[in-house]
Amino acid sequence: MPQATRRGISEKVKSLNESNVLPFHEILDAEMVNAALASAGVTFKQRIFTPFVTLCMFLSQALDPDHSCRAAVARLIVWLAVNDREPCSPETNS
Repeated sequence: MPQATRRGISEKVKSLNESNVLPFHEILDAEMVNAALASAGVTFKQRIFTPFVTLCMFLSQALDPDHSCRAAVARLIVWLAVNDREPCSPETNS
């Protein structure tokens, strides 16, 4: 992989790690995720934890230095608030 590409990826990961909102919501396309699921015959209900939100949260959790589910849910709560949506519970047990 070219050095410039590695540097660009590294900078993007660093900025995502430092973000207080749900990472990847500006990079990933919810419609693309939904279309991929539809082509595979996957159906789901429109809830807070849609497949798109779950994917974004999983990626944010994997990038977080402590890999904490609590931190990923906290980022989701901030993202929901910024987007004028009802926050979810901060509980991580389910």
